[in-house]
Amino acid sequence: CGGQHTIVLGIGERLGLTLGAAMLEAVTSAEAVSSDLGRRGEGGTAAWNLSDVHAGNYDCLMITAGQALAAHKVVLARRSARLRELISAEERPGTSEPLELLLPELRHDTAMALREYLYTDTISMPLEPGASLPYDLLSAAENLELPRLAALCRNALPVHSLGGVHMPVPPSTLLIDFGGALGESTWADVKFIAGGRAIYAHRAILSASSEYFRSMFRSGMREMEHDNR
Repeated sequence: CGGQHTIVLGIGERLGLTLGAAMLEAVTSAEAVSSDLGRRGEGGTAAWNLSDVHAGNYDCLMITAGQALAAHKVVLARRSARLRELISAEERPGTSEPLELLLPELRHDTAMALREYLYTDTISMPLEPGASLPYDLLSAAENLELPRLAALCRNALPVHSLGGVHMPVPPSTLLIDFGGALGESTWADVKFIAGGRAIYAHRAILSASSEYFRSMFRSGMREMEHDNR
């Protein structure tokens, strides 16, 4: 204003998208490493799979039609109450292996689009009206109680195909969902001690948000102490 001040507006949807995209990149990178190790393992050597390379990059495997997609339990649970119930039912305390979340009703391409939506509130895969993906994804959205995704799928289909009208798309809740994980001890893998009190957090979110924490976790550092923080 008047050339003397600068006003910066932070939009929650954009901030949430940036954070979610960074976490999605972490799990897809782990899958790429797994695929590369699998190619190297061909020819009689030991077989490799996603569980061999998780190393804290993810803690959940979405099993669909015999294929696995890496993910973070905290993301799935915060984004869908139904997924939270499924994860809680499959949880096995005391194990360090990624949880295997069985979703046999999902085709692999549907699961990939669903995972992208859960992390980013967007879908990059084309929802062609003549293809099965928008219908399958709509069914998954309704089963998992994801109204924004359901609206996106419905709006991609011809009105007559669903016997209704196009729906307004609800606003993104990414930042609220991710932010709600702070202080939640369920599935937390980091604990800050400040003023004698514990604050629970999640390594995936910290790493995606801060180069400082990303470097710290890569170094294998498990415990740090800071004064007056």
